[in-house]
Amino acid sequence: MTAQMVLAGTAWALPTGLARENTAQVWILSYGATGDDRQLQVLAEALGFDTTELTLRPNLLTVILSRLFPAVSVWQTLPLSPPWPALVITIGGRNVGIAQRIKQLSGGKTKLVQLGRPWAALDVFDLIISTPQYRLPERANVLHNIAPLYRKDEAALRRAAERWRPHLAHLPRPWVGVLVGGDSGSYRFDKASAWRLTAQAVARAKACGGSLLVTTSPRTPKAIAEELCAWLESQEVGHGYCWQPETAADNPYQGYLALADEFIVTGESASMLAEACATGKPVTLFDLPQHPFSKFRLPLFAWLRSERCPAPLRALFRFLEARGLIVPPRDLGALHRELHALGLLTLEGRATPPRQQLTDVQQAVAAVKKLLDRS
Repeated sequence: MTAQMVLAGTAWALPTGLARENTAQVWILSYGATGDDRQLQVLAEALGFDTTELTLRPNLLTVILSRLFPAVSVWQTLPLSPPWPALVITIGGRNVGIAQRIKQLSGGKTKLVQLGRPWAALDVFDLIISTPQYRLPERANVLHNIAPLYRKDEAALRRAAERWRPHLAHLPRPWVGVLVGGDSGSYRFDKASAWRLTAQAVARAKACGGSLLVTTSPRTPKAIAEELCAWLESQEVGHGYCWQPETAADNPYQGYLALADEFIVTGESASMLAEACATGKPVTLFDLPQHPFSKFRLPLFAWLRSERCPAPLRALFRFLEARGLIVPPRDLGALHRELHALGLLTLEGRATPPRQQLTDVQQAVAAVKKLLDRS
């Protein structure tokens, strides 16, 4: 694969003449979210095709209009022209409209692949590569993987290990990596959760005679992150990093992945769970409390899909879901159970089965290449 060309834009403001100068077979539409964008890059790299990455950050109004009216004349002003790519890969909901527009401009020849949750009618996409938390129905164009796409970058991990090993060498082993997420659509990370996590991590470090390697993330509430890291420093029980945009380049996250002997990971982050599980080291789930509304939504959607729901209402729900007019909430518990069943994740109070390997990237590559072979 040739070197990727990363192009930033505001709304749909792509550089004029981009397409005329670009003959890449694959365009990936990123939007600046590290975990999501990395999944796009992983799939593109694994496919091995010439790739162009377009980083688009549309505002909310643009997202809504492009989703509702992908063929409206206002989008004729997009500075795009042939040659069109064979494949466009998107993730999340922000760039679904531009992906549809590219397919229309190509005369339907460009194939659309969506990662994760579709945020549109299921038949908009030629292929959806999803994971258990999104609870998508069984369909010919849906590939049900286990975890978010992730490939170990062995060279990057080696570099990170070399950089951070001297800073950690004074700490007793084993090293327990603690990967701290935060608030998300369904979960909340409050002070009570933070201190419960701290107590669990300290108890584990004492039990094994080791030390903690703690890193927070962009989603961790700032006040809680600062308090957590200050406590860790005062107790001298390990090494910690309090995530801040201005110090992101000094984040030891990759070093922790490379050097920790085991992990405790907050359960709201599918990407962090996948990255920790991919190390082959023991990973323990720290389950965050759900928002009260989420506790109601998940059972409601499960009931709407079940045979207990009246047939007319169930049919209406399935129709609205297939058209992208209803987007079910994430059920990360389903992801946790799948990772546990593969022996990759320890759940409290449950015996962990023998460890298996994740083959999600290989399955995704095979599905995409099969799709392109049919075109």
